[in-house]
Amino acid sequence: MNPFPAAFALLLQAQASPVPANPERFWNLRASDIVLVVATVVTSGLMIWAVVQAPKWAVRIQWELQLRKEERDRRLNVFKTLMATRATTVDFRHVQALNMIDVEFSSTLPEDAAVRGAWREYLDALNDKVDFNGIAQVERRHDLLAELLQRMGRALGYDFTFAHLKGRPYYPQGHEDDSIDNLKTRKAWLEIVEGNKPLRMEVVRSEVDIKSGADLIGAWLEVAEGKRPLRIEMTAPPDKAADAGSSS
Repeated sequence: MNPFPAAFALLLQAQASPVPANPERFWNLRASDIVLVVATVVTSGLMIWAVVQAPKWAVRIQWELQLRKEERDRRLNVFKTLMATRATTVDFRHVQALNMIDVEFSSTLPEDAAVRGAWREYLDALNDKVDFNGIAQVERRHDLLAELLQRMGRALGYDFTFAHLKGRPYYPQGHEDDSIDNLKTRKAWLEIVEGNKPLRMEVVRSEVDIKSGADLIGAWLEVAEGKRPLRIEMTAPPDKAADAGSSS
């Protein structure tokens, strides 16, 4: 019950029937006067406290809201990265997002605990090297990844079905071809660098008039010092060139 209306009512009643001034009865206060003084003191104290504390509480609330927003943004970034790269699980961004799950979903909430549990199961499957590329193992990893994404989505307010997440995401054939070509190119150059395969080179013409071994050494020295470019023509092997000519 709020005591202030009663206090003001007593004050009005006291003003309506004032007591004649009597110096001898100065300390003989009525109950209404005491209530009025107490109400004034309490009201003033509350106003002073509000003026002092309100800015502090406003800053604290704003800070808490900002921290919650940043936390949700980080969690969303992990989830969105995994969703965007779920067709290319060897992508660096995908691996980085997986390793951030334990950090961004570390609360004691049941939803976060479910996410961490699904991540541990998926991690065990990723580290299982027995028949890693077998059909059963690949299918199991797809199921565990879909379950992980589903639990992460629920923790963030998304309602994706397991079938939708397990279904093959959009991945153009051109991207897959580029990825395969880049992998083959890297492996071929690695074999050349490690000395397992020679780099076939054929001099078709020379812009330097080589008359002696000294001229050849001098030309190669200029190339090594960067004074002369080394021109290389890439041609198909003879067998492939013959096949191309016959097909045309």
